[in-house]
Amino acid sequence: MRLLFTWLAVTLFFLVNGVSGVDTDGVPVFLKEGDSVTLHTDVKTNQQEKIKWYFNDFRIAEITGDQSKICTDVQCKERFRDRLKLDPTGSLIITNITNTDSGNYTQQIINSKDRTKIFSVSVYGVSAAERDESVKEEESFTLDPGETKNSNDVMTWYFNDTRIAEITGDQSEICTDDQCEERFRDRLKLDHQTGSLTITNTTTTDSGFYKLQISSFSITRVKRFSVSVISVSDSGLSSAAVAGIVVVVVVLLVAAAAVAAGVVYCRRRSHTAVPQNENDVNNPAHNQPNAPPNQIPLLERNRNEAGEADEAHEDDEADEAREDDEAGEADEAREDDEADEAHEDDEADEAHEDDEADEAREADEAGEADEARQLRQPQ
Repeated sequence: MRLLFTWLAVTLFFLVNGVSGVDTDGVPVFLKEGDSVTLHTDVKTNQQEKIKWYFNDFRIAEITGDQSKICTDVQCKERFRDRLKLDPTGSLIITNITNTDSGNYTQQIINSKDRTKIFSVSVYGVSAAERDESVKEEESFTLDPGETKNSNDVMTWYFNDTRIAEITGDQSEICTDDQCEERFRDRLKLDHQTGSLTITNTTTTDSGFYKLQISSFSITRVKRFSVSVISVSDSGLSSAAVAGIVVVVVVLLVAAAAVAAGVVYCRRRSHTAVPQNENDVNNPAHNQPNAPPNQIPLLERNRNEAGEADEAHEDDEADEAREDDEAGEADEAREDDEADEAHEDDEADEAHEDDEADEAREADEAGEADEARQLRQPQ
């Protein structure tokens, strides 16, 4: 009976505490590619326990006191490539995590009572567009953790490693130092439900790296975001500037149309005869030929100036026509002279030919006369 009681007591102990202190359920950890995570231990820094870490049953790190070893074999170095660290408490830090890091991480603490804890890490991919934000100046953007906030989590936001906001339970703090307050000037907002951070009315100085640290009892996760704020001068004009330019262009077009209409009207009036009335006849300015110009009505003076301009234009055209006629007459005279010279040359040639013919005929006649004279002389 005593033996049976002892066996029941031992069985009950293992059912409650687990075999050798092993946490068979494990701690689920969900991460995005590029995140960092710290898997915590319950060890204080002044304790000298021996702690070993395993990834899928092969050892990746070990620490005893202030002596630590990380990735002592080729397989571990090839997989993690200097992305593993141990802090003084023996907690394991994995930076810039990838989907090949998914698996079970087992923490073994060796002391008077061995303890083992398993972390089930799942890493899923994320596109560059989800992690890298690009916005135009004066716009707003929101950095979303992409998960449900736990009431026990402490969420801390950093900008270029400077803390700018924090949520602890239902309490939140934004810009608790002068540097943050001067930079953002009430442009930061926190969502207590999701822990997301919104920045309004952005400027180019808001460009940089934003980091969200989510701390709980067992793990600490770090998410990073890259933000680029594009200047309005680089990306184009703002909507307000565009609207202003449109208004200015419309006003200029209306003014130009009005000026053009006025010019056309004045030109038409200047070419239309206006009969004189009694006021015009009795106007001293019309009866006095030497009246000063400021006494002539403005419309009549404009009409006179337009008429003078038309007359000047007609005179110019007449001068050009006269010059063309004179040039044509000169060309005709030159052609006539050349024709006369050619005719005179032809007549001279004909006269010369006639002279030569006469001389030849006279020579022939003289020769014939000599022959006849010789025949008449007695033999």
